Amino acid sequence: MKRMKRMTRISIVVAGGMLLLSGATASSQTRGRVTVDNTPIDPDATSVDPSVYRGSERRSVYDGIYTEAQAARGQATYLQACAQCHLDDLAGDGVTPSIVGPSFHFRWDEDTLLAMFEAIRDTMPQEAPASLSGQAYADISAYILQVNEYPPGPAELAADVEALERIFIDEVAP
Repeated sequence: MKRMKRMTRISIVVAGGMLLLSGATASSQTRGRVTVDNTPIDPDATSVDPSVYRGSERRSVYDGIYTEAQAARGQATYLQACAQCHLDDLAGDGVTPSIVGPSFHFRWDEDTLLAMFEAIRDTMPQEAPASLSGQAYADISAYILQVNEYPPGPAELAADVEALERIFIDEVAP
């Protein structure tokens, strides 16, 4: 009887967590085109690839969607805000999940970059979720992509909802 109650509790906790995650994704789909900081983005800005903002084509993290300089900024921010839990090598500590290699691909393969971005922004840092700027979260996302061996490109990753929801995380290049 005790074992059955325990299994029921575990099932409820898992189902609740899945519901929470699906709600975060659904809310992102209903917001329309806005920046994550609710600030206007100039699609002709020199550091942002204007093609990211035009059309509705599917893009991939293999398309070179961040710059090396952006990933370097992301690494610095990651080390200050994230490494105490996820560790310097992004491998986690057994309690905190790994965000590199097979663990990263298992969790994010075929999902949008927006889903990853919002999960990071809405839950991290653990003691102060959503406390960094949208650009800082974009920089951290670029660093995570770099560590997972996705190629850099000529333009920075922008903290733009519409652009991020068209970029997919693919374990294998399309």
